[in-house]
Amino acid sequence: MIADAVLYQRQSADAIRDTAKIVQIVNLAAQLSCSANEINQAAFEQAQQLFGISRFLLEEIIADNRKLVQQTAESYGINISVSEKGLVNHTSATQRNALQKFLGEQVKEIALTAISHQQLQNATNLSRLVSHIQRDINLLFGLQSSAVFIYQDANHCLQGLTNEQEHSAIWSSITISLNPGISLLAKALAQDELMFSSVNANNELEPIVDRQLRRLLGCEQLLAIPLNIAEMPVGVIVAGIHEHQNVHVKNQSAFIKLFASEVGQALQQTQQAEYTAQQQIEQLQASYRLHAQKMVHEINNPLSIINNYLYLLGLKLGNHADNEIKLIQDEINRVGQLLLSLPDLPGQPLSENSYAIDINALIKDITHLFSMGVLQTQTVELTLQLDKTEPKFTGSRNKLKQVLINLIKNAAEAMPNGGVISLSTKSAVFLGKKSYSQIIIADNGPGLPDTIKEQLYKPVKSSKGEQHKGLGLVISKSLIDEMNGNMILTSSKDTGTTIQILLP
Repeated sequence: MIADAVLYQRQSADAIRDTAKIVQIVNLAAQLSCSANEINQAAFEQAQQLFGISRFLLEEIIADNRKLVQQTAESYGINISVSEKGLVNHTSATQRNALQKFLGEQVKEIALTAISHQQLQNATNLSRLVSHIQRDINLLFGLQSSAVFIYQDANHCLQGLTNEQEHSAIWSSITISLNPGISLLAKALAQDELMFSSVNANNELEPIVDRQLRRLLGCEQLLAIPLNIAEMPVGVIVAGIHEHQNVHVKNQSAFIKLFASEVGQALQQTQQAEYTAQQQIEQLQASYRLHAQKMVHEINNPLSIINNYLYLLGLKLGNHADNEIKLIQDEINRVGQLLLSLPDLPGQPLSENSYAIDINALIKDITHLFSMGVLQTQTVELTLQLDKTEPKFTGSRNKLKQVLINLIKNAAEAMPNGGVISLSTKSAVFLGKKSYSQIIIADNGPGLPDTIKEQLYKPVKSSKGEQHKGLGLVISKSLIDEMNGNMILTSSKDTGTTIQILLP
């Protein structure tokens, strides 16, 4: 519509009657500006028809605007006067050319700042925003090395920010106190003015923190650019300057301040957005904990009842079923331990003591459990080849047990027509210079489908039926990672699936 407003500014009132308001406004303004002192009757009629503005009101507006035009012109060094013939320009051609160039530079700066504004507003987090700021300050002003500090109200200090490409996080480890106000950054923020450090690199009076910043930025001089909004501190940009850039940068001071205004707003908005997002995450986490605690309480009740009845059942059966009942009780207790971990946030380790685990003994317990249950109803054979040196692993017995149960159960369910699952262990397998205990679970089933292989270790629809959620591998891999181990999987239609677990 802006392009149309410029295009149709000389059209008649009838031609633009049904166009957008901005087209009509620019058209009327063009009619009013054509004449010097005498406004033609057609312009008054157009104002009345399009906007309902009377002749008397329009003449008042024109008179006020003439004064404003004269004041604005004088602020730019343009000498004009108002006479009976209208506005008279007394500025020479040379002066007009210089002013035109100056105004052109200002328009260019505003346009470039507007482009930068859009990019800054699109930043989704502080590290990305810092990357945008550093890129733009380089493109606009030729300042290749810079850093961004954000104001921390709680500690009354400036905290360095790291961009999304930096891996050392050195800037985020730098904090500059504002209380003494010694640093160039602190002075610039307090006075809300651009500040340049001394050109003399050997100046003993220069604060140590400023010397450190110069070394990090690899320059002879610093430029501190304050970021304030409505006299409230937001942060500081510090840029490195070489001696030959000094005059050029100082000549761009007005442009730099304009850019700093946009950066300050973007920094404040992004910081607020991150704070709001963090608040929402904490609310969700609190809701999750509360829900998990309620679920644990409700599920523990029937588990306690089952445990009590198992005790009574053991008294009735005597010694004949001691092993089987103990096995069931152990599994119920393990379910209870898993439930107790639910109130913790995802990714937090279970509060369980680590100790040396006999891997062979654990595998024997698990195979006994399967031989009493799942494998009794399926024609699946379970074979063991356990290292006689009894491999050990220091860590969580429950986690390792859950991994092995998941993987053996997966293998059995993948062979509904029968097959063989073999478990083997080794006490010392070297990966590089590090020694691991090895567990291998292999089956001679149909192997994993290609769709599962493509999304390995991600929740997918299982190939074992609707009741299976495809989470066994995901959970197992996650638990192995928590134990600082490795899990290697190979699978094909001809040889079945083999999973190798390496535990430090």
